[in-house]
Amino acid sequence: MPGKRLNDTMEQRVTPTYSADIQLGFQVDASFPRLEAVLEDFPDTLMSGSMQRALVRLTNRTQQSCQSIMLWLSHPSFFDVASPQLVDTDEESAELAESQSMYVYSDNVEATSEVLTANVLRDCSMFVLAGPAIASDGSAAGTECGVKSHALIPVETLGPGESLLVPVWIRGDRVGAHTLSMAIGASTTQSTRALTTGCKMRTRKFEIDLVVTPSLRVNAFVRPSVQNPHERILGIEIENVQSGLDIQLVQSTFTSGHYELLPLRTGTTPRVVQIGSKQTVNLMYKARPRARDVQAQPEQFTISALQQYIFAKDKPTAVPAPIRLVHSNAVLGHQGIDSTHSSLQAYIARSQAHRRRTMLCNAYPLIPEKFHSALFPLYETFGIDFVLFWSETGGKGRTGHHSITGIDLGVPHDYINEALTPPASGAARMWLKDTEHDRQELIQSIANRSAASAHRTERTLDVALRLTGVRRVSEADALCVADIEVSVYNHSWQHAYNATLRLISPSESGQASETKPESSGPQAAWTWCGVTTHTLSVDPLGSVCVQAQVACSALGIIDVGMWELSATAVNATAATSPYAKSLECKLHPLHPSFINVTI
Repeated sequence: MPGKRLNDTMEQRVTPTYSADIQLGFQVDASFPRLEAVLEDFPDTLMSGSMQRALVRLTNRTQQSCQSIMLWLSHPSFFDVASPQLVDTDEESAELAESQSMYVYSDNVEATSEVLTANVLRDCSMFVLAGPAIASDGSAAGTECGVKSHALIPVETLGPGESLLVPVWIRGDRVGAHTLSMAIGASTTQSTRALTTGCKMRTRKFEIDLVVTPSLRVNAFVRPSVQNPHERILGIEIENVQSGLDIQLVQSTFTSGHYELLPLRTGTTPRVVQIGSKQTVNLMYKARPRARDVQAQPEQFTISALQQYIFAKDKPTAVPAPIRLVHSNAVLGHQGIDSTHSSLQAYIARSQAHRRRTMLCNAYPLIPEKFHSALFPLYETFGIDFVLFWSETGGKGRTGHHSITGIDLGVPHDYINEALTPPASGAARMWLKDTEHDRQELIQSIANRSAASAHRTERTLDVALRLTGVRRVSEADALCVADIEVSVYNHSWQHAYNATLRLISPSESGQASETKPESSGPQAAWTWCGVTTHTLSVDPLGSVCVQAQVACSALGIIDVGMWELSATAVNATAATSPYAKSLECKLHPLHPSFINVTI
């Protein structure tokens, strides 16, 4: 096959002359790096949740310095990459390996602590091991939007003959047989943008076969609190599925931007919790709001960014501000674990980011993944993440942790629909019919996702009844009057509500059957007395208490949970959108409210 036609001389122009064809030739660049990569101590079998340390040893076998070394992972939730270090001898390698630890044990673990945490949804599949300086936000300098890679504490360059030791922790994230891929790339160029395009880089791919066997099965369940409507009872069911192996629980840690979780211990609760083979243990916690004045900055960021993405001409590029997370720790063993330790916290955050990005891709398929970091935060204000640390009793002494992300407490915080309303000004005009069709299709898909994720048990307002005192009307009469404190709590952080509370007595015909759940106890022996209709206003995340009275003809335990609450949001401007949820509700009791009337 001839090459390019030559046209430099008269003879070449008269007689067609072609150059030699070099399209199939190889061009060898002596400046390209030759990086030797050796994987050490990588396991082939793990228990679910357990972690094992391994090493990646990188050696520069060329005469040029490597200024850019990258690491890609196919399963980010299975790996944690620690900061690499230069080593010269085997003794230094052994000392470095022994100094690396994922769990930092402590005798003084705080029950509750607040940590200011970055809230950017980053891509956790790429790490910078050697290369440019680190930006102030923790990302590699030169990356678009600062979200394409995690920069550790890399060295600037890897000189000829030098070795770089990279500690890697492998965790059994999911049960089953997995093929994990790890790619390592190196180049002499200093341009990080050139690296991300895949050019001017020599890469090598490793495949790691890993079998994960089950260890613990962990589930979460939520129950309403009868005493306090603004609280929830969160239960954790833990089952040891191993045969002939006891597992000791070390610590439970909850992370939330709004809730503080307190363990519910009884006199029979052991100080050290150990689960035998094929046994199940339930841990109960009380989820209590940390503060009433909530700004909900992550949710406000999503509403604003998603509205700009849908209706504005320019796409959003800003990232969410850091969030202050509440860490609630309950030590279940002899020693606790510092959950705010930098290495552990970074790994848990990367695992959370990987799961959240996967969830967003499935929930919003019409939104490209490259815009997720500019639309959605890593943590939401009202979300709860749970981590359970454990250790093996006897045997190999393995340690690990299980986690549950995004625990739903059954309270309504669906704010995505508010972004589907066009802004009063600044909306981009659509000139093409196809473009307007794409916008409406995107809006409809988001609205359908929001409707599908709604729970029937979500209640914007809750009511709780509490007995405060009992007195007898007269000595000669058996009639007693019980003082009841009725609390109405608003779970919404966006809207205040005007509500009307009506207390219903069993004697009221045709109403008790509609508002009363199935319960037991004498219902005809009491009636509401005094004022039975109350008009009140409840602020966002606020509560209002009213006093009521119950007249009883006999002492004992009675169920007074008979009421009806009609509420309407004070500012209902969002209801003008066809995709907005109704801001009016009529509630009835879901469970009995027993009081013990005694003198």
